[in-house]
Amino acid sequence: MSKSYGNTIALFGDDKDIRKPVMGIKTDSTPIDQPKQIEGSVLGQLMQAVNPDEYKNFLAHGATPGVGYGDLKKKLLAEIQNRFQPFQEKFKHYQSHPAEVEAILRDGAVRARALAMPVLEAARQATGLSR
Repeated sequence: MSKSYGNTIALFGDDKDIRKPVMGIKTDSTPIDQPKQIEGSVLGQLMQAVNPDEYKNFLAHGATPGVGYGDLKKKLLAEIQNRFQPFQEKFKHYQSHPAEVEAILRDGAVRARALAMPVLEAARQATGLSR
């Protein structure tokens, strides 16, 4: 998937921003009473990336007569929502609390500087560039 092709899934968007691209994934025209070839397809690859433990069940579900691609897309959508829901909540929290993000970044900078200074000083000593 590529942003330049407009075929990305906005994992931190609202439900509509996730649902639309998932339900719009291109599939073949296999009749509903025929097993679906999911392995290697975009649906299969996304399910394998989102929930590898559920992938085999997803393949088996797709091979069941009477299951359509729409059913498989809904299952993938549910897996995406379950997987990324905690991250979405955290993202929304930090979006609405920018001062907290700044405090975290400042703390990280202080800790990184404390770790880097002895290394930089040793490098200056070794190269003869010490002050």
